[in-house]
Amino acid sequence: MGTLAYLAPLLPAWVMAVTDWRERSIGVVWLVVFSLLTVLSARMAFGWGGVLENVGFGMVVCLLLGGVLWTWSRWQGIPLSRAIGVGDVLFVLSFTPEFAPLSFVRFLTLSLLTILILWFILGRRFHLRTVPLVSGLVLCLTCKLLIDKIL
Repeated sequence: MGTLAYLAPLLPAWVMAVTDWRERSIGVVWLVVFSLLTVLSARMAFGWGGVLENVGFGMVVCLLLGGVLWTWSRWQGIPLSRAIGVGDVLFVLSFTPEFAPLSFVRFLTLSLLTILILWFILGRRFHLRTVPLVSGLVLCLTCKLLIDKIL
């Protein structure tokens, strides 16, 4: 039961990844289902205190990154909404319960670097004008969860 509960958030995550890849949007219902399954999975691993700590730390990190992104978009003269979507932000916030504070920073940093590298490699082949952030994060999250369960 533990492994199934741990991997359960991947089903709605992959539904969102496919729609993000195709349409650059994610469904609200799938995001809510993913969020609930992530919280339940994290509660089994960390308890409610750990879940709240992980979410609080994740929100602080996201606010700091949002400030950096806002500053960058102002400097570039582009609207923030062209730099990142609301669905991207909500998705990142929704998987914060799954990560202890330093693990979240490591995961997010490595995932974003991986996504950018893949975007540079695959962008021309698939004619991608924007980065499918949720799709890339789901791929990285899947690898992380499977590695955690295998190792």
